[in-house]
Amino acid sequence: ARLVEETARASAAAQVAITAAEAAMPPLREEAPIAQAILGQLAIQKDRAEREAEAAAAEFERLKSDLARIEAGKLRLDIAPMSVREFLDDIVGMVAPQAAAKGLAFELQTEGRVPAYVRADARRLRQILVNLLSNAVKFTPAGGQVTLRAYRGQEDDLVIEVEDNGIGIPEKDVDRVLEPFVQVESHHARRYAGTGLGLALSRRLAELHGGRLSLVSQLDFGTKVGLHIPATRIR
Repeated sequence: ARLVEETARASAAAQVAITAAEAAMPPLREEAPIAQAILGQLAIQKDRAEREAEAAAAEFERLKSDLARIEAGKLRLDIAPMSVREFLDDIVGMVAPQAAAKGLAFELQTEGRVPAYVRADARRLRQILVNLLSNAVKFTPAGGQVTLRAYRGQEDDLVIEVEDNGIGIPEKDVDRVLEPFVQVESHHARRYAGTGLGLALSRRLAELHGGRLSLVSQLDFGTKVGLHIPATRIR
């Protein structure tokens, strides 16, 4: 996965920089405090890169395992009544700091007759929404907008939608990105790392609930992804 590879390369690059800095230290005895400070910063960068590489590898394996269990029919949902409002507020609390740290505007909107409860696996729905929102934050430049929106759809389903005005997806890739291991190749997307599994897993989890994911995107203008929970699950 690109994320694992890029974080590993960052760690290796930091180690090269440390080695080069150490080699340059003997002639800089009078500037030893400065050199030590530089080495310290490089070591911190290397440690951070290694932690990110380990986290990326663990996340990749977890997503791959969940997908394999779904494909084998072994992943079971823990279905129970779930308060929609409490669920949305919980999601906002998890993602708002991430959006604020990047300088993004983030808001929750509810439109019309949003149901009070649905029967669903709250943990798995949270996994879907956190993934969609994390993508929106990642692919939206500072100063942009991310919106979490809930409303009743045309089929009387509950639609929980994530919209951003970020880099968007090329038209030729819109259908492909919901498949496993697919990552968009564009001059924008190359700046961002990912596992290529998050959207595919989100789609499968939505389908396990009898629902679906919808995705609309335009390059340079943003993306809108909707989680559709069928009317049969609404209480």
